[in-house]
Parts: sequence; structure tokens; C-alpha cells
Amino acid sequence: MSADRGKYFESLISVYTDNIRASDFKSNILIFFLSLSISTVTAFRGEFPHYVPILLLLLLPMCSIILLILSIAPRFIIIPGYPFYLRRSMSADAFVTPPEDEESLLALFRKRCAALGNILYWKIFLFRLAIGICLFYLVALMFLALGGGLGAFSL
Repeated sequence: MSADRGKYFESLISVYTDNIRASDFKSNILIFFLSLSISTVTAFRGEFPHYVPILLLLLLPMCSIILLILSIAPRFIIIPGYPFYLRRSMSADAFVTPPEDEESLLALFRKRCAALGNILYWKIFLFRLAIGICLFYLVALMFLALGGGLGAFSL
């Protein structure tokens, strides 16, 4: 295998891992701000109209938090030929040396890229779903705030 092919796959793997880390960082930030919004909504529950149940308002951010935690949770997709072991007690025999053959090394790099691509896909999918729920939640809070503000002018 030429050095260019090896560098190509190494750079591709590093791009995948950097994007996975960035997705986890964004999810952590969103969880933090959602926890702040939940406490704010519960603090002003007396200000909401009587026909809006507080549990319904808290359901959306809680679903988003669950989805974000699922997106942060590590996923280790088992692909044949891509040994990534996660055990309580590890031995040195569990870690294999890279193959010497160029074709099998290329196959190993491709399988690693496929595993990281699958992990990144599910992280991004769950993150986008959580963002969509958060945007719907934000619009609902905005309508409630506008309704409360317009109701104050009518008195």
C-alpha cells in the first residue's frame, strides 16, 4: 500500500473522530441549556394559562435530553475485522498487530472508516431530532410568552 493511501485513510479516520467529538460537545452544551430552561419554566408555572399543563411543557425538553444522552453514549458497532474490545479485564493478547499485507491493511482501514461513519451517522441523527424538538419547544414557549404579554395589555 502506498503512503498516500495510508495517509488518506488516516486523515479520514481523524476527520470522523473529530466530528464525533464535536457532536458530543454540542450535545453537552444543549443538555446544559435545556436543564436551565426546564428550571425556568417550572419557576414560572403560575404565569401559564390554566389550560396548559406543566407536564406537557416539560415533556418536550425531557425527550430532547434523553435523545441527546443517547447521542453522547458511545456506540461500538461490531464489524468483522475491526476489533474494538470493551471489557473489564483486558490482556495484551486482545490487541492484534496491524496486518503486513497491503490489501488486508487497506481492508482494516476501510472497516474502521465504516464503523466510525456509522457511529457519526447515529450521533448526528439523534442530535438533529433533539434540535427539532427543541425548536418546537421554543416556538411553543414563544407563543405562550406572547399570549401572556398581549393578555397584560388587554387589562
